[in-house]
Amino acid sequence: MESYVVRIYRRNRNSPQNLVGLVELVEVDEEKSFTSFDELRAILDSRQGRGVREETNESGAHKE
Repeated sequence: MESYVVRIYRRNRNSPQNLVGLVELVEVDEEKSFTSFDELRAILDSRQGRGVREETNESGAHKE
């Protein structure tokens, strides 16, 4: 299960698609900013179906 902290700093009431904020990807200690709902959705969608940390075997190849 992936965990996120989503901070919305600014939102336009007349145009809810316009917002500014930050997504913290907890497991990988990474932050990504967004300036619209579509960017927020893309950040969250890009994490779906991926392992949080890709593991490698001793030779450096990715594990399946």
